[in-house]
Amino acid sequence: MNIFDSHHHIDITIEYKTPNIRSGYDLSDFLKQQDKKRLVETKLALGLHPWFVHEQDIPSLEKYQLEWSKSLPEADFIGEIGLDFSDKYKSSRQKQELVFEMLIRQTTSFHGGYILHLVKSENVAINILKKYGNEYYGFVHSFRGNSLQMQEFISLGFLISLGPNILLPMRDSVKQMIRDLPLDSLLIESDAHHAEEQSELLNQVARHVSSIKDIPVDDLVHAANDNHKRLVNLVA
Repeated sequence: MNIFDSHHHIDITIEYKTPNIRSGYDLSDFLKQQDKKRLVETKLALGLHPWFVHEQDIPSLEKYQLEWSKSLPEADFIGEIGLDFSDKYKSSRQKQELVFEMLIRQTTSFHGGYILHLVKSENVAINILKKYGNEYYGFVHSFRGNSLQMQEFISLGFLISLGPNILLPMRDSVKQMIRDLPLDSLLIESDAHHAEEQSELLNQVARHVSSIKDIPVDDLVHAANDNHKRLVNLVA
């Protein structure tokens, strides 16, 4: 069974036929893919990645965001956006929070969904999201939070996407989150940057999740694909 990829960074080609969501890093990344997207079963996201935010100063980001916003009507999703408080990026925590809140505040009427990149920052993101609404849609990509955080995001309207980072050693709380994750809220992603690795990553993730949840892999994939179709239909 084909697995619909909810999150990847592979350059779009005319051979790409499987339904998928191509996530973005910044404006130039989006513009590079934009013309190709019409040829394939791809939904395209406009990102302002927290790693990009980390590298910029506030005046540059404010100017950049004005140009970024001009492309927003052409995007199916906003993302990746979010917060990354891992050791490499935590020094820019205050700046990341400022930009993330600005993006959520300024895009509450956006027609598409959100793709959230969150590392060691789930509770902060939940609090910011709650300030501006409680009826979002989109997904948290490569989620490795706990069950309580997972339920909070679902209650806000998000799906939970599981990717190759769950193949790494994980805390018991993450395994329990996967067991608790409802099938109607689950997506599968490759987070791949190269086409040759995409299929194997998707299959590895699906097999691993089905093992943790103790359900047949075909049942898991069927549910994830249905959720993917439901999500992309919202931005059709």
